[in-house]
Amino acid sequence: MGLMVKDDEGQWSVEPDTCTVWVIKVDLDIVGVYEEDEDDPGGYIAVNTDDDNKNSTQDRDSVETTVDNEDDLVEISLSISPSMDHGYLKLQVGPFGLLRFWEAPTKGTNPMTQATWDLSEGPFPQSLWVEAYLVNTEYPISGLQLSYLHPTMGYTVDSDGVVFNPVEVRLSMDGVTEDKEEFPGNFIGLNDDDDDDNGMLDYMDDENDDSSAEDDMLKIFLHDVNPSNNLSGTMTFDESSAGSKVTVWKPDYEDPYNKKKFERITLPETFDTPHEGGQIPWFYVEGISHSTSPRDVEFSLSYTLGGKTFKDVINLTVVRVNLKATDLDGNVVSNQYEEDPGVDLHFNIDNDNDSDNSVPNTKFAGSDYYETTNPVTNENDVKSLEMSLLPSLDFGQVVLSNLSSAWLWKSPTKGSSNFVMAGSESKTWDLSVEEERNDFLGLCSTLYAEGMNISSGDIVLIYEYPVVGNDIHSDKVCYHFIAATCGDQPTTEEEDIYISINPPDNVWPSDWQQINGYKQRNGLEGTVGPNLRRCQYSITDNLATRPWSGGKRCTIPEYNCIAWSVDESGSYYSKTYIAHNYGNPINDIFEDDDMDDFYYQKKGWTKITSGEDEERAQQAEAMYYSGYHAARKRSCSCGAGKWIMYDSKCGQGEKIEHVWNQLNGSFFGNPVRFYK
Repeated sequence: MGLMVKDDEGQWSVEPDTCTVWVIKVDLDIVGVYEEDEDDPGGYIAVNTDDDNKNSTQDRDSVETTVDNEDDLVEISLSISPSMDHGYLKLQVGPFGLLRFWEAPTKGTNPMTQATWDLSEGPFPQSLWVEAYLVNTEYPISGLQLSYLHPTMGYTVDSDGVVFNPVEVRLSMDGVTEDKEEFPGNFIGLNDDDDDDNGMLDYMDDENDDSSAEDDMLKIFLHDVNPSNNLSGTMTFDESSAGSKVTVWKPDYEDPYNKKKFERITLPETFDTPHEGGQIPWFYVEGISHSTSPRDVEFSLSYTLGGKTFKDVINLTVVRVNLKATDLDGNVVSNQYEEDPGVDLHFNIDNDNDSDNSVPNTKFAGSDYYETTNPVTNENDVKSLEMSLLPSLDFGQVVLSNLSSAWLWKSPTKGSSNFVMAGSESKTWDLSVEEERNDFLGLCSTLYAEGMNISSGDIVLIYEYPVVGNDIHSDKVCYHFIAATCGDQPTTEEEDIYISINPPDNVWPSDWQQINGYKQRNGLEGTVGPNLRRCQYSITDNLATRPWSGGKRCTIPEYNCIAWSVDESGSYYSKTYIAHNYGNPINDIFEDDDMDDFYYQKKGWTKITSGEDEERAQQAEAMYYSGYHAARKRSCSCGAGKWIMYDSKCGQGEKIEHVWNQLNGSFFGNPVRFYK
């Protein structure tokens, strides 16, 4: 450009001079936003509250590391025309502290709110990435300005700016912080207990009667889109399992502390933002089926503005720990009944391996519960207690708490090498430690419970996360350890005994004969009662020595079953006696009907004529069997009320307590008459 200069006297110079004038234009653009929209309305940008790199920290708080998979930064492009090799290019964030920019889309270690590039030292970055890390309801928008500064004077030659609107969509849930709502996410237990005690598992019970007892649902909150004074519209609330793993319940907002399942909502559902009256909606979340993998349920709240969708998510894992208990009959008890009425297991007082009858004592001769060192051959009263944790997790703790008197083993035949824990003990596995996790998994299908006394107690399995004591889900089995313990357990060793040749006669030596190689348990279970179940009978009047027997035990011919059924232990009622005194005295031929008069005259009892046999056995004081045998009702607590217990004098032999029907099918026949 030519230049002529006027001097102080107003005269123009004769010789023209020249100078260079730079017409400079800087341009700052938001990638994906039209030029005409960059100032009004500007670009929309999500506040970077998610956790793209799964480090349990909101990405906006990651300022010293690269964030893998980062997807919330918005690219801006910087340009200057013409290309300059002198002067300065300056990029600066506006006031209110809502934005910063980075050199890479995955952030890094250098967050900036302003930067200046000396163009004489080389090129400036063509692209940068903007992050929103706050919202401000008073100043809802923020901007960036790109300026070219004069190389020597420093003034702004040209500038260009863009406007950003930070948008924050927020979903929150009890039990998890904002930092951890994506990873590791939140955890909820499968709602498979029965808090209102109505006989129905809670997740199957849409009308929980006693809602005050419900303790397995979590609240989830739908917050207004921020800045709420600047943005409005509708939000969409959704979850990824389509109701297969969780249900969402609307509470009674007029009674918000009542955990009644007021109304089930089907997602997705839309809600206005801001919410009318300032009351944000919230709901109860219930786990109805365990997750198949961690974080496989995603709750989302989304909002669309300017063609862009903003979303907040909470990942959820539905956890189920389970104890599967087998009862004394070998039946797996369903979850619905494992607490109430609970699981019956024998107090392990029998002697399956025919061990030393002197240990621990005469009452429990050779009882298996006492054997804690060596394996017990043929053991059949130690029952399976399987554990499981679903889904498979490698974090958190599993706690097995034995609040009962049971001992737990890794084998149904016991043995010291298979011992897991005694009563009132517990064991914790840290699932983040591979060795402990494998130990737990290896024990899940090889755990067995043994009753060590007459009692009731709970065994509880708990999953805790993220800290010890924070129970996500638990399962409890209430055990009842029962046995017939009023008398002695039968011995298993061979012995020589004396029996009466002609009971009730018992004059020594004429009325007695020695029997060699008698095994008491074999005699009772093999001859007297082939249906007798071990641990469910005991000897209430046992063989005993007599002054003349030389230490050998003798039978008890002084009374028989008929006498004992009317509480007499010094009488022996034969068929002939009954027929003569209570039947037809002319022919003395016994008939079962004769027993009606016998019991009426002896005790005032009459025959029960209606009901099934078990009902009649429950009502009766005595039962009469088809093979001329009688049994007396017991009032003991054996079986904890679950068994109907009777006493039977077995000929001249032992008197035993037994479950009412366990002598059926023996040479005694079956109960045919019941009296009360």
